Amino acid sequence: MHPRRSFRFLEELSEGAFGKVYLAEMVTGDSFKSVVAIKLLHGKWTRHEEIVQRSRDEARVLGLLHHRNIIRVEDLTSINGQVAVVMEYLNGVDGKTLINFVGDKGGFIPRSITFEVLSQVASALDAAYYVEPLQGGEPLRLIHRDIKPSNVMLTMAGEVKVLDFGTAQAHFEDREAKTQALAFGSAAYMAPERLLGDPDAPSGDIFSLGVTLYEFLAMKGFGKIQIRPARFEEHLQERLDEMELSDVAPEFAQRVREMLASVLAYEASARPTAPQVVELLEELGEEVADGSLRRFCRVVVADCRSQLKHEGDPNDPLTGTMQIEDTSMFIERPATDEVPASLSDPGPGEPDTWGDEPSVRTPRTEARFTDEPNTSEFAPTEELSSPVDPVAVAALSAERDAPIDARVPPEPPGVVVEDDLPDPEPPPKRSRAGLMLGLLFVALLLGGVGVGAAMLLPSLTSGPTPVDPVTPTAQPEEELRSGGVLELGPVDAGHGAVALRVVPARPDLAITVRATMGDFREKWDGTGTLELVGLEAGTYRTKIVSAAERAIRATFEVEPGRTCSLTFDLTGGEEWQVSDCSE
Repeated sequence: MHPRRSFRFLEELSEGAFGKVYLAEMVTGDSFKSVVAIKLLHGKWTRHEEIVQRSRDEARVLGLLHHRNIIRVEDLTSINGQVAVVMEYLNGVDGKTLINFVGDKGGFIPRSITFEVLSQVASALDAAYYVEPLQGGEPLRLIHRDIKPSNVMLTMAGEVKVLDFGTAQAHFEDREAKTQALAFGSAAYMAPERLLGDPDAPSGDIFSLGVTLYEFLAMKGFGKIQIRPARFEEHLQERLDEMELSDVAPEFAQRVREMLASVLAYEASARPTAPQVVELLEELGEEVADGSLRRFCRVVVADCRSQLKHEGDPNDPLTGTMQIEDTSMFIERPATDEVPASLSDPGPGEPDTWGDEPSVRTPRTEARFTDEPNTSEFAPTEELSSPVDPVAVAALSAERDAPIDARVPPEPPGVVVEDDLPDPEPPPKRSRAGLMLGLLFVALLLGGVGVGAAMLLPSLTSGPTPVDPVTPTAQPEEELRSGGVLELGPVDAGHGAVALRVVPARPDLAITVRATMGDFREKWDGTGTLELVGLEAGTYRTKIVSAAERAIRATFEVEPGRTCSLTFDLTGGEEWQVSDCSE
């Protein structure tokens, strides 16, 4: 029998309706010590079967995810008969806290920092949905469903972590929870189709990422999501037009707005996929090099972190004590699915979530959305709790499904219709094996300001009935051009020509040539010599991708009135080498 571990509880980091997060020292049987964060379920929930099951499910699915931008779960155990999730401790702040901190000083987050942070969030979403676990098996098809600034953490060491997978759904063999008593989400970041009750899909996470990107760039809230197409488009255009981007070139600012418009498209099928978003954001970040993420975190994030302090309960019974793990949470016991009144109606002084941003977390039969608390930086939003007219909802759904040109905004029905939507009919099950998971539990969003480790911990919340996710329609791959001549125009005072060659020849290459400023883009398979005649003078970027190696990025210059031959050496070259130029 393995000796049990002990935990010395050092400090309370945050508290919410479902439990507390602690900074602790873990001591193993061989006296090995390490610093961890522990998420401990409140004792009053230990007999609620769904909440207990889903808290364990959340830990198990996070244990299957291995990605540098996803919070790492160390273990699942029980302390004093309460579910305890042992997680990595990260010292930093969440995105919302950082936006407010920088905004209070009258500044903005450097553009390259924003693009790098959000590209890493997109990379985490890509890994969670598309990538096979290291242990083998099918991808988890995990959809986060609650991407927002407070669920993105920046550490003082320069790391970016996605938090709060407690509302996620995934394919996952060892899931326990089968019921759906609770429903969760953050209305201010939900895609229109989810507000209308459509099944969840990865495109919904992309929309939420788009709202998050907007708030990082604009330093203020995006505002309430409109579900009528015409109002949505009007609201989006207003937000894009008013964005302050005078610190970058007008052409670049326009590209930023176009990128935002794509990820915030009303139609889910029009949004790019997570891998495509990674590429788009990386390209933008490379062009506007106005800061280093590591230095920004070392200076600004550290300054922000130093000014935050969670006021824990001075009479907390665990702080300062040594506790030994037990196995009581893994023994069958009488259980109840009853949702205590405190969940849907917190008592005086009792926080309704783990932190400062309430999520949807009421019994599904009377679900309503509650937006974030109002702040001076993030625009006020309405509480969506009015009864809903089913006829109005049906009309809105019909309008949403109609062709764009045929949509006419109906008269306002007199009530807010973005909550209490009926559950969608479940889609037909697929024949392939795999269980669908709806993980739950309200995020350990950190009380108030997102202190230290608590901000990094996933929430203990529940999600709606899991459905088999629908992958957005993939954009058709561009055809790769073989070597040859592409005549674009004359070689004159504003245009030049290049002959590109890659050595040694490889059969597995895909090379993208793109203008740094402008619309030119060409894809080449690397064979022979590619001659591009009549290119506008300026800088061009290339990305060389092979099946077995990481992408190589390099640039070359097109000189006005000249034709140049350039070669890239795959055995160790970092840039295109000019071998000859002529008038």
